[in-house]
Amino acid sequence: GGGVELTPEEAAVLREAAAKFSKNSSPGAAAVLPPALLGTPPPLPPPPAASSPPPPQHSALRDRAQFDRLQASSVATPSAFFGNLASGFEWRNAPASSHSKQSLSSPTTTGSTGSAAPPPPWFVGGRLNVALNCLDRHVAAGRGAQPAFVWPSSSGGGGGGGSEEQGDASSVVETLSYEAAASRVAELAQWLSRSAGVGAGDSVAIMLPPGGVSLASGGSSPLLPLAFLAVARVGGAALLLDPSAPAEENGAALASSGARVAVTASGGQLTLGGPLVPVKERLDAAADACFEARGHALETALCFEAAGVSVAETPWKCSRDVWSGAALGEKKDPESTSSSSPSSSSSSSATAWPDANAPLLLAIAPGTGGSTLLAYPGAGLLVCSGAAARLSLDASSAARVAVASSAPWSEAAVVFGVLGPLSNGGAAVVLPPP
Repeated sequence: GGGVELTPEEAAVLREAAAKFSKNSSPGAAAVLPPALLGTPPPLPPPPAASSPPPPQHSALRDRAQFDRLQASSVATPSAFFGNLASGFEWRNAPASSHSKQSLSSPTTTGSTGSAAPPPPWFVGGRLNVALNCLDRHVAAGRGAQPAFVWPSSSGGGGGGGSEEQGDASSVVETLSYEAAASRVAELAQWLSRSAGVGAGDSVAIMLPPGGVSLASGGSSPLLPLAFLAVARVGGAALLLDPSAPAEENGAALASSGARVAVTASGGQLTLGGPLVPVKERLDAAADACFEARGHALETALCFEAAGVSVAETPWKCSRDVWSGAALGEKKDPESTSSSSPSSSSSSSATAWPDANAPLLLAIAPGTGGSTLLAYPGAGLLVCSGAAARLSLDASSAARVAVASSAPWSEAAVVFGVLGPLSNGGAAVVLPPP
């Protein structure tokens, strides 16, 4: 009566005992036994057939055998393995070789000590542009209308501006298409190149909120990944600064990177549903700490005006700070887009084809207080993050990939949450931490 399953032999023994019990006991005694034991039991279902565990969902690797074959190939013939991964990207100069044993070592460390090791030799001799491979390549293939970025709407509705999809009042997300994202990245890259003098090999500091930023001009935008891709388009190295980190740590990172140009916003939310934070003021504090401790000056800071934290209420240095509304020709009309297309001649001068091992991403090494940076080469990040997303997450052109990060923004979120899906034609879901 307790739901215990019995074998046929156990049920037969109990039926025989019940029959003897009922024959030798009073008429009411048999009622204490379950009636099911006195009848013929139903046949037991056959035992489940032995089978391998189901494959992980949302993965291009369907079984362990396929994984083992790939892993064995990467060890036995690494040049062919990584060369095959790189073959799907657009290269200005194809690499002469794709891999060496040193390529799998830690990223290059750079800092004030001057003892940095040479960069690992990924894709030796190759030149490619990460931004073009993440955006313009898909536009040229006819996928310009597909979403490149998806992020929570701060107002609970659509109306993100540009080519973001307009939703009804029940909409909770906004999107930015590949075509619109490529146009905005090209516009920002053109300003970095022509007005700020940023070129291949230069470092650009980025201190922006991690999610979509509500703009005073209307709508919202995933500013941080757009700024990162704009730096990649001009061949620079992006230094990601955490707005919640101490000013001394960010100041030391500014000095270690040598960055003289920064991209920021007047404010924004660092966590999902959190309060508005004056982000530019925190960049100012880092720049002041950098100059006082190291004598390194930040020369230009492009500032986007966030809704709720107006530029008029933000500390301003006229000799250094530039309002994005004037620099980029932003308009109040949310339907307006940049007049220059991503492939136009006006923006082609801002497109660089850096060496495959040129640093693309700079991050503060843990425990160093900002004095030591990790430098990640562009081609290695693009090819390997794209392969990881394609194999482990099946990040095809129909996939949307979100990466949760405990920090306001981390290099892992950029690599796997932006480069991974965009290099495969998927959509990057831009989420601030909870």
